[in-house]
Amino acid sequence: SAKIALEEYLSSTPWFEDIEIKYSQDLGEAIIEDYRNLGSSAIQTFILVFITLLIFVWFRESLIASILLPLAFFITFTTLSVLGLSLNFLTNFSLVLSLGIAIDTIIVIVEWAAERQKLWYSRKNAAILAVQDLKSPLISGTATTLVAFLPMIFLPGIIGKFLSYIPITVFSTLVAALILALTLASALFFKLASKKKYYHRN
Repeated sequence: SAKIALEEYLSSTPWFEDIEIKYSQDLGEAIIEDYRNLGSSAIQTFILVFITLLIFVWFRESLIASILLPLAFFITFTTLSVLGLSLNFLTNFSLVLSLGIAIDTIIVIVEWAAERQKLWYSRKNAAILAVQDLKSPLISGTATTLVAFLPMIFLPGIIGKFLSYIPITVFSTLVAALILALTLASALFFKLASKKKYYHRN
């Protein structure tokens, strides 16, 4: 789209009608290939996460975590778009960097609630206990990671502006994963987790 806009501008301006455009370097194809690889890797990651969870918890619980992880990335893409930031090598690197932490944040709520169900708690009580027990560790764990990246936002000059993509992307992904884990994950567990025949009333 940048090439088309440039060509249209030059062709519509009489001053430039005799100028020929040549590109000494074009990273467009390389970026497209990078995103193909990133998309393929993301799909493989979601499948592996689902299979891994399926081994330790039930099918529906595995499905919850596999749904919420792409949603966290979608929130990150939306945040970057609102801030006027483009996708580039640094955002790709940041997404890969925050992938493991985001997965852990989402998974632990579902796994913890599933373990409470094994102790015969109802789905509702299991979800509530998971959030109550893990909200402080999850918030503090996410905060310590974000604090480590925070100074990069305040780096001066062009390099600082360039590197600010990393903390902004990591911040968006991890905060989105944390919010989804403490709200939507527990709600989906309550709605989708398999019912047990016996449970504690309290």
